[in-house]
Amino acid sequence: MSIEQVSNFPHDCLINEQEVVLPWQRFERHFINDLAWLIFSPSLISSDLDKEAMDYELWGLPAREQDILQVLEGMDKLNPSDSQYKPETGKLGKYFETLLDFGLQLLPWAVFATAARNVQLIENGRTLGEVDFLLSATNKHYLHLEAAVKFYLRPKLSKGENFNNWHGPNAKDRLDKKVSHLRNKQLALLKKVNAQSDAIQHSALSFLTPKDFTHMEARFYLKGMLFIHWEEPASLPATLNPNLLLGHWLYYSEFVDLVSRTLAEQVFIPLNKNQWLSGTTEHECVEKIPLSRSKHHYPMMYKRRVFTGVKKINESRLMVVPDYWPANSSPSRIM
Repeated sequence: MSIEQVSNFPHDCLINEQEVVLPWQRFERHFINDLAWLIFSPSLISSDLDKEAMDYELWGLPAREQDILQVLEGMDKLNPSDSQYKPETGKLGKYFETLLDFGLQLLPWAVFATAARNVQLIENGRTLGEVDFLLSATNKHYLHLEAAVKFYLRPKLSKGENFNNWHGPNAKDRLDKKVSHLRNKQLALLKKVNAQSDAIQHSALSFLTPKDFTHMEARFYLKGMLFIHWEEPASLPATLNPNLLLGHWLYYSEFVDLVSRTLAEQVFIPLNKNQWLSGTTEHECVEKIPLSRSKHHYPMMYKRRVFTGVKKINESRLMVVPDYWPANSSPSRIM
């Protein structure tokens, strides 16, 4: 289990000047850090423990680590107007998919290339589902890849060993539901059709042959972080990646107390949702956090910097949720 750390805290207002420890905190441009996070951060479920999971082998790691970092450094030095890449705005999941597609295009030695993306399969007027990625491999076989980025929290006093005890920040999603959906719905999609099916013939996958279906694999690429309450020890399901990234979470009232008591020792940098991947921005400033005990109705992620010495800090992620979490609504809003 890893908790993100960096050191060398120089100013209240930072432009990525700290000494870099992690690959996704070494670049000036935000989307390059996000791409590095997508490539190098540990998957929630490792391919070493689950044959349906895709992990570092998608990028030729660890052998290609230095090659990839050199390519990213070259991209980082370009003027924004020189880059053809424009990050998609909107939902974090779609941004994540766009980054993955861009990464596969960017790395010329990649084992896989995107043959099709976000293909809806419709049969007899009924939508069967959507294929996130169909990747072509250098051995001329195809890989059906489902990609997702997720952040889950374990409620207080619950058993972390159980998948069903890990909830999304909005409490509508759960780790067990997501993994089940990936395995039984998304990865099974192309196993329910064949090259002659109307769903295939009337889609962007009509080039597939019966032989392609015979040799096709289906895998998922699941990135993200898990958060434990700041007063509780870490405990995880045995089938999750033991090296995954961990953060802490607090109720909003606890966060107000924490900030009030420790302003001289640490700072909290709010992250917009499109900054949740690498946790970096191109120009990040410590903002004054309004300390109000009024009701807080949505989750927020913060970058927490704790001063441990002269120009030295520990950095980690903090998720702040409403005091009624994991309920979906405040009791006062329901009545």
